[in-house]
Amino acid sequence: MSSPSQLTVSGLAADIHDSEISDNPHDSNIQKDEIHGTVIESGPTHSLECGIELLLQPQTPMDIDSFLPLLMCLPPTALLLEDNAYCIDGAINAEDWNRISDYAKRVRGFTLRDELDASIPRIPIETILRLAQLQRPDKPLFPSLERLSIVQANSNLSHLPLVLSPSVRTLEVASLPNTSAPSLRSFLTALITMSTQHVQELILGPGRLPQSLLQMFFRFEHLCYLELKDVVDHFDFTFIERIGALYELEKLVVDARNAQYAGRVDPPQPPAPVLEFGSEESISDNHIPDPSQSLPPKLPPQGLSRLSSISVTGSLMLIGDLLHFLRTAKLHEVSLTFVPSAKSTEWWMARAPAPGEITRAERRGEPHAEPRA
Repeated sequence: MSSPSQLTVSGLAADIHDSEISDNPHDSNIQKDEIHGTVIESGPTHSLECGIELLLQPQTPMDIDSFLPLLMCLPPTALLLEDNAYCIDGAINAEDWNRISDYAKRVRGFTLRDELDASIPRIPIETILRLAQLQRPDKPLFPSLERLSIVQANSNLSHLPLVLSPSVRTLEVASLPNTSAPSLRSFLTALITMSTQHVQELILGPGRLPQSLLQMFFRFEHLCYLELKDVVDHFDFTFIERIGALYELEKLVVDARNAQYAGRVDPPQPPAPVLEFGSEESISDNHIPDPSQSLPPKLPPQGLSRLSSISVTGSLMLIGDLLHFLRTAKLHEVSLTFVPSAKSTEWWMARAPAPGEITRAERRGEPHAEPRA
């Protein structure tokens, strides 16, 4: 199977511009398109429409980063460019929608982002709503979509409902503003309902995400690949436990060099009762401590039993707790990068006493140990 073709908004605009056909009556009636080498006939059809038809001819899979290619499937009479925005003007018949659907079936990857180039016309929410009205509720617009990337999107987050598809295998979320949480939460709720068993690769970050939102991503329980890069300010062992429960995971990448990790906190143990030797209570089974109360938390039955590659960047405590869940004999790639943190509470990172400060040993009357040269 051939690899998907890349089609960006700026690239589409350039292709259409290059494929324009001269309307000079002295030109030949047969002209050659510079993009595909296809021979086309000049006629009454508008040059822009001819260029669009040529772009729609290849049947190879496509990766796109805008809904503009789909809008270009419409005839010029139905698509209006006004105030630097594309609007659907007039009725769209069944033939027009079938043309859009046929193109959408070829899309394998979609990157949803805000367009940073102000010269490129935008697609307002009104146009997206028109497409949503034409879409059947039981049939996704992109039935073959495998990879969905939501990167640096803010105003275009309103387009998310149109990319809902049970065929999504890879989900990437990065560099979103704090205001994106409600839109992303609504989208994830719908995606989890239709595709919780299908999503196999999850890439989060760089970019901080709320804890409540992060917990939703762990509902994709059949992940084979998980990458977390600078997604939280601080987290604890509960977060690590959620990772350890992904028993189908084969590759794990965690970059938490800028996060504060609290580590595992064992529950406090009740003090043992003080009893006199030989008393009846001292030999009672009711006062024999339960050994299970002092054991570390139980691991899931499988743990990370399929993991073949792990890469962790963070504190020593974080690295140790993640390795605590390894239950695999298939591990062949390991990368552990220790990054000390000023906020770390690890036992071995003892702070040197300030000048004149009394140490604990001196309080106990022990001689002061001079540092070795």
